[in-house]
Amino acid sequence: ILRPKRHIITSFFYPPLKHPHMTALYPPVLREEIMKLTPEEGDHVLVYQTAESSLNLMEELKKLDHEFIIYGFHKDEVDENLTYRSFNEDQIYEDMRTAKAIIVNGGFTMISEAIYLKKPIYSTPAHKNFEQILNGFYVEKLGFGETHESLDVEKIESFLNNLDKYQENLNKVEPWDNTEILKDLDLSIEKYARLD
Repeated sequence: ILRPKRHIITSFFYPPLKHPHMTALYPPVLREEIMKLTPEEGDHVLVYQTAESSLNLMEELKKLDHEFIIYGFHKDEVDENLTYRSFNEDQIYEDMRTAKAIIVNGGFTMISEAIYLKKPIYSTPAHKNFEQILNGFYVEKLGFGETHESLDVEKIESFLNNLDKYQENLNKVEPWDNTEILKDLDLSIEKYARLD
């Protein structure tokens, strides 16, 4: 069995490395479209949920005095303070850019983009999905937001009342781009791709 000579890992958290001589940790690789965005704090909360079971819970958001833009249910509809949108890449980027916070599962890409855009995060990791649970754990540990097992209107309200605290922590995150990891990849390919 061939063992890797080098590990290149992307992460928004940086635990101690077991084998630092052969492992490099880099910030998440971002899409160009995300890096071009200039974040602003608007009046809405972006909600991205893909589980159909969450649809009934969306109704609970009507109890809150906040505007919600909701993706994941394949419909375009306005229902009081809830605006449902079908997926459109340009539109969701704009809604994320101008959100005051986001509510997502525990997926790495969306959480990484939220951190880059300095958006407080309410995370509901998918049940028994270790990667999402770990991402949610670190969102909370780093003070970027909260992690809960489900969407709960009282917990969401509490989260929204604490956005300043999470924003302060997110504002300390240094901006990054893909330059260093791409350079490391090129050098590693050049070094290790040669046949022995």
